[in-house]
Amino acid sequence: MAAALAHPTTRHAGLNGADPQPPDPNAQPVGRDSGIFEGQEVTYVVDFCWVPLTTVLNTSHLRNLAYGNALACSLQAGGADVVRQVQVADTSLDLAEAAVEYMTRMGGSDPAATGQKSDHFVWRLHRNYLREPRADLVEPLLVSLAHQEPEVVAVCSMIRNWALSGRNETLARLGVQFDRTKVDSELAPVLESVRLWALAHGLNQETDRLLATASTMPVCAASRARVEQDLRELAVWRALAEEVSSLVPMRLRGKSQSPWLGELFSAMFPDAVQPLVTKIHAESEVPGGGAGAPMSLDSLLEMLQQQEELQQLALEERPACGIADLATMILLGACLDRTACEPGDAVAAKVLAGTTGSWTVARAWAKAWRPANDAPSGSLFEEDRLHSKFAQAKLDVLVDSVKKTLEVAPLMVFLERLSAWYLEAGPDAVLARAMRALLGTGLQSLGLLQPDVTKT
Repeated sequence: MAAALAHPTTRHAGLNGADPQPPDPNAQPVGRDSGIFEGQEVTYVVDFCWVPLTTVLNTSHLRNLAYGNALACSLQAGGADVVRQVQVADTSLDLAEAAVEYMTRMGGSDPAATGQKSDHFVWRLHRNYLREPRADLVEPLLVSLAHQEPEVVAVCSMIRNWALSGRNETLARLGVQFDRTKVDSELAPVLESVRLWALAHGLNQETDRLLATASTMPVCAASRARVEQDLRELAVWRALAEEVSSLVPMRLRGKSQSPWLGELFSAMFPDAVQPLVTKIHAESEVPGGGAGAPMSLDSLLEMLQQQEELQQLALEERPACGIADLATMILLGACLDRTACEPGDAVAAKVLAGTTGSWTVARAWAKAWRPANDAPSGSLFEEDRLHSKFAQAKLDVLVDSVKKTLEVAPLMVFLERLSAWYLEAGPDAVLARAMRALLGTGLQSLGLLQPDVTKT
């Protein structure tokens, strides 16, 4: 499940450096003083706990992508130091299955030769494997991978890079980017240590059974189970604890959570400034290969950009008002105006129908940038001046509050209300100029516009 984890950490010279040494599973958990932040600069690490590499980004991943990106941008707009991090499961069972399919049936083909987007190519590799499984070949491949046999490592790395390359194309269209990537294969020693540590600290019988089947390899029979994903996230936090001195995690994810995860985290970090908190902003992931699979984000973006209303609304010659700009604003914004879960395909249907609050914002943004509304600086009418002054103050408060609440929905709701008011207002070039600044500030704070894109 695509997810975002936000936790403040004190700045450390090794934050973007080499991976830490694996912890001793028998050692005492890292301790920390409750006043650790006093007088220290804080860095927020927004950790996107990622989807399988054999899954195409689709509508079931949309809310977490939108919320994680908005959270990082809002924290940054409020003056915080932010690092965006992604975890890549490059030693997973499904990637090994895709490698078996490639090595046995594809004859050395590649995405360029087939004319497919590279992440879609990897998705089809895995889907074809599931139609005709070769489990007898997967286990030997995992053994070869664990022993770092060059040919197998090269094939798996190539497939991983194809998946990431295609996925990054989609993310670039959405304006989502990461500062650092944590690869599971590099975390293997830490992950194995976390498994042993978890067993030593007593888990329920089902979890014990799953963990007991794990070999010393980074890939194990339990890799498809939720517990394995939870342990991978714990390994990331454990690795971060070796680099920084204070870890306060905020886990943004789907509906399900292993009931023991919070207890295990508290046991591992007993003096953490804040215990593990789960905030629900995404639906559970729908398997990408089954019937009724959710629509890919690439397809959804294409369909949105073909909407007649959007084409009429777009102003390609104006800053951040092109079709692609407005499509991103509408699609990501549709996921930010509420905290309740809503199926990704339901969000997509509302977006394509033009009924989301994010459409209201896009319409107001385009109205403010129409050439007829160009005007030099001037005085607003008294009522509009007061409204503009109040709106700017409210925006400042909402942006600043994100550091305390880790909630971005109030900011998006405010932009929707401000936009609705402006759409009802009469033509006024000076008011339009003010709205460009107001909406621009809010949209950039939510990651719906790139920073300073409207400065001309």
